[in-house]
Amino acid sequence: GKIVNMILRVKGINVGKPWPSKYVSDKIEALDITNSKIHMPVDALVSPECDIGVYIRTTGPGSVRKDESLFDIGPETIESFSKIISSAKTILWVGPLGLYENRLFASGTKKIAEAIASNHNAFSVVGGGDTIAALNKFDLLGKMCHTSTGGGADRKSTRLNSSHIPLSRMPSSA
Repeated sequence: GKIVNMILRVKGINVGKPWPSKYVSDKIEALDITNSKIHMPVDALVSPECDIGVYIRTTGPGSVRKDESLFDIGPETIESFSKIISSAKTILWVGPLGLYENRLFASGTKKIAEAIASNHNAFSVVGGGDTIAALNKFDLLGKMCHTSTGGGADRKSTRLNSSHIPLSRMPSSA
């Protein structure tokens, strides 16, 4: 999604996206993407355009050509992320993983949403209007523990560095 595209771009990997603002790029520069708790895509679906009739190929994020853009995560990333999600106890998801509105690039977002919905042991927090729209499209909105259309607002109001996360609904197992 947009966040990963910005991280990759600032870290020197061409993904065909414009450079983020100085504030954002400064924050990304300080980010250690080798941290084992940060999971980046290992492959992606890329194309020069998001229209039908133009080629789509699967490649590593570092192999995106100048005339291409990333439009979805690839099958290896879906498998890797799904495995991580299957054992997670808490899941915070803000933002689709690809251009889910286009059926050619909807698979990553749909399969990750299905993985989250399948983990009945996790408390899932999903935010952002685009994410909610994707969950509605895939008929998975009701499978999440907590949803909010305020993606950016959720990130700002949720104190992830403390033991208190303000939520309007707690898991039924609590």
